[in-house]
Amino acid sequence: MGRFYANLAFDASVSASHANYLLRLVERLTYHQLVLLAFFAEAQSGRYAEPLALLLGEMAGTGQQPEPTLLVEMDDLADSGLLGFRQDSGQVTSPRATFGGGGFQLSSVHLAGLTRIAEKLHRLLELEQTPDADLADVMAELRGKASAEHDRTRA
Repeated sequence: MGRFYANLAFDASVSASHANYLLRLVERLTYHQLVLLAFFAEAQSGRYAEPLALLLGEMAGTGQQPEPTLLVEMDDLADSGLLGFRQDSGQVTSPRATFGGGGFQLSSVHLAGLTRIAEKLHRLLELEQTPDADLADVMAELRGKASAEHDRTRA
């Protein structure tokens, strides 16, 4: 949160009322949801494009499914206006506004993208500094494998 406040103080593009909204929004997110935002920002930049594209085939071969709460957390981010589906135009659209109007499914995870508000939060929170191990854990969760942190807490 310190980075958020420090960056906010020097960002003239964020009005006081918008800053208050962003603060309330950030305060209700879990650390894992912040990591998800960082992960999908990296995916948008191409870092996880291939692993996400191959995910369905891997899942069909192994029979494993993503961690049960992962898609729920992604839907929560979508309901908060932070995560959506990337369109061919580059725009990110709410899953509720797409054909079928549903949430995230394994078959659509590769289309996940940050909305403009999420991109602003990503910048203000400096989420590009999220540890690589935490980002790798998200990929493991998508593959249906427990994260390294989860494994450590179970031991």
